[in-house]
Amino acid sequence: MLGLLASMVLRFYDGIKYHLGNPHQEGLSTEEINEAFMIVNLVGGSIVIPHYRTQ
Repeated sequence: MLGLLASMVLRFYDGIKYHLGNPHQEGLSTEEINEAFMIVNLVGGSIVIPHYRTQ
């Protein structure tokens, strides 16, 4: 999840795709993923919202 969050803040599209591979297979729930996206929005600001919309 840290790799995904860092990729979103840095707007590293290939990293986002890589780290989003299939988080459910890694044991993450939808709630955990949404919470991570909310945190990255706080850290990265509104620039990360488009990444959140496409996932």
